Amino acid sequence: MEPFEENYDFDDASNEWMKNKIRLGCGHYKYVCGHLTTKGKKCLKKPTKFKRRCSQHYKLIIEISDGSKPKKYTKS
Repeated sequence: MEPFEENYDFDDASNEWMKNKIRLGCGHYKYVCGHLTTKGKKCLKKPTKFKRRCSQHYKLIIEISDGSKPKKYTKS
């Protein structure tokens, strides 16, 4: 039996893990929506319970998956 060898790119794995989090310091992290806004920045709103996105972006994903056109963003 040959030994199991696998090469992992830990930098890439760390970047992927951080996509839906922001660093608070002292080893603490906070989950965020992470969906790209119309300005190309990461949404920093808190995700809704048991969902990966904030309520605004979760609704947008549901509309797209239903085949309906997404609503235009409005400034709040």
